[in-house]
Amino acid sequence: GRAAERARAVLDATIMAAPVGFALLDRELRFQAINPVLAAMNGVPSSDHIGKTPMEILPDISAETIQGYARMVLETGQQQCDLELEGETPAAPGVRRHWLEHWFPVRVDGAIIGVGVLVEEVTEKRQAAARVRAAAELRDRLMAIVSHDLRNPLSAIVSAASIVGMNREAPAPVHGMAQRILAAGRRMQRLIEQLLDFARVEQAGGLGLERVTMDLAVAVHHAADELGLAAPESVVRVQTHGSTVGHWDEDRILQALSNLIGNAIEH
Repeated sequence: GRAAERARAVLDATIMAAPVGFALLDRELRFQAINPVLAAMNGVPSSDHIGKTPMEILPDISAETIQGYARMVLETGQQQCDLELEGETPAAPGVRRHWLEHWFPVRVDGAIIGVGVLVEEVTEKRQAAARVRAAAELRDRLMAIVSHDLRNPLSAIVSAASIVGMNREAPAPVHGMAQRILAAGRRMQRLIEQLLDFARVEQAGGLGLERVTMDLAVAVHHAADELGLAAPESVVRVQTHGSTVGHWDEDRILQALSNLIGNAIEH
């Protein structure tokens, strides 16, 4: 009586107000009920769904897939969760959309009279995942460029500087310049390797540091010498006081010093 009617009214109100799409299909997959959320997803009024099949309402979505999902539920009597559908709907012509669906049997007196469907649109999630994949692919291509197009010419520079530096007949200024080029080139090689390492271990949560005992004053002089060669019109003076020995990642410290000194020269 009244209790059953009230329970049915509460159930109907809950389904209609649910924040996800819902539909009830009979055994022939004709819509018996649909809530406003799913009707809006489809872009077709709720009343126009009743008595029709999803294939009639959404002709651009695979009929074989829909029928396969329904068959799994009706034949096994088991719910099927996290099923995926994709296609276009009248709500957004020309836009490929994606849905995550949960299909379950609806029973009356033990007999399966139809199929209930819960629908969540995941188009934005899929697009975001695609953007992440595209960014990862771009990063991999950039790393390949860094690995190949920078390594090779830098190796040639380091080799040439090494040969010049070993020439005992070269004038002292030339010999000193070669040593500085060699040191800078080797540091660039290490930075390239670290950049590639960073790309490889990014998914693992970061890049490890290789700490060694080093003299910060020596590192400052090296960075100042390198930048002084690149900007001979600038004046870079280094003064240190007290103990400057510590336990750090030498390449990272040199990178930070070079950035600081370089910014000072530029600005």
